[in-house]
Amino acid sequence: MRQSRHRRRPEYVNPVQEAVDALVASILDLEEGRLGRERDAIIRENQALGGTMNVFLYRGALHSSLPGFRIRDIGPIAGLHRDLHARMDRYLERRERLGRDRTRIRNALSVVGLRCRTRQELRDVLPETLVAQVPALARMARSREEGYLLAGNPVLLKQFRDMVDLVLDYQANRLLY
Repeated sequence: MRQSRHRRRPEYVNPVQEAVDALVASILDLEEGRLGRERDAIIRENQALGGTMNVFLYRGALHSSLPGFRIRDIGPIAGLHRDLHARMDRYLERRERLGRDRTRIRNALSVVGLRCRTRQELRDVLPETLVAQVPALARMARSREEGYLLAGNPVLLKQFRDMVDLVLDYQANRLLY
């Protein structure tokens, strides 16, 4: 086997960004799972109504429950049965909203994370409800008041508070469902 003459530099993993990624995943994983189950149920119902097995086309997009699915693996693919269009529209709206929320949460946490040089600073700026989501942060004691890095910037503070409210909504849904 031939080796490349270029050595790969080891990737630097920013501990703050690592914590941000863990937070986003822990906040949204339940909704991701719920949407995945909804998609799979639509696929099964479509198949029961005479559609293609494990896959269908809707609004020009391919929807499948199979990971790594390729069109050439199956041949012709039927569209979604018309009785399921309203349900699929609701699913797509929820999927789109989740994508927007993921972006808002990640952006707000990343802006805060960029201002933090250590995990301790990240731990201190976040509210307890978010800190509890990441075991590495939860084990640390708070050394400064919540949001201390944003106190001088009202715009960032408002974006951050809006993001916290959004996270609290997802956490409340987790308790309800």
